[in-house]
Amino acid sequence: MPHLTTALETHPDYALVLVGHSLGGAVAAIAALEFKARGYNPTVTTFGEPRIGNAALAAYLDARFNLTPSDAASWSANPAFRRVTHADDPVPLLPLSEWGYAEHGREIFIAKKDLPPSVEDVRFCGKKGDERCSTDGEWWTRLKLWQMFFAHRDYFWRLGLCVPEMGFLDTVGEE
Repeated sequence: MPHLTTALETHPDYALVLVGHSLGGAVAAIAALEFKARGYNPTVTTFGEPRIGNAALAAYLDARFNLTPSDAASWSANPAFRRVTHADDPVPLLPLSEWGYAEHGREIFIAKKDLPPSVEDVRFCGKKGDERCSTDGEWWTRLKLWQMFFAHRDYFWRLGLCVPEMGFLDTVGEE
């Protein structure tokens, strides 16, 4: 924290951006609350973030980042926190709501199971329990643990959301 604080004070024009996948997404969400408490305004994007606490913590995070509007137009006005999930990924449904855990708002859900997804497959879900998003169904149908190793990595591999174009990969194997 001291190194990051020094860097932000040395470069006040820099933006604080937190990104995480899976457990890293949970850490980014909790770190975002810490940075907010210290007076910073981070921009946060998580992929496959599990639930990080109970309904009170989810409501607190929603309030701190003003994540309550559910209309898509409000998303571009306040892009401070984005929680990306997709069909068949069980991790955003863990730990179970039956155990008292709850997801926070501002979910961007990719509904298409087959690839590639299109713009029509992206759903902006602002309110909790939106049946069009990752919280639908009973727990035994929501959690497809046998798909976990495949679907949970899809954010970066098959969906390609965070893999930049790398021309040098086109020449791999050519000598």
